Amino acid sequence: MYQINWTEPVLEKLVLFRDHRIDSLPRATLLFLKQITEATSRLETTPERGKLVFETDYQRAIRELLFNDFRIIYRIHTDQIDTLAVIRARKHLIGLSPIRSRIKPVIF
Repeated sequence: MYQINWTEPVLEKLVLFRDHRIDSLPRATLLFLKQITEATSRLETTPERGKLVFETDYQRAIRELLFNDFRIIYRIHTDQIDTLAVIRARKHLIGLSPIRSRIKPVIF
């Protein structure tokens, strides 16, 4: 069983999302956050369920889980899964240098 590691940048983005939307849509915002964490927690037992991310040079290690209109980008380690980004599904990683800089090569 894998452990989910919510990285600091991803947590910061989710907190900003919550703070921005909580006043206008409190129930929907909290439901979204609950559902996205539940969807991600399913990776604990089946991390390969996400599709390979072809926008990176490290195709075998970086995957994405589609959730509603979002892509949860993550990297599989030996016993841990690092969340790298939660972005709108229509966005591409190309040009998102902060995300790409956190993706390190893996030797297989």
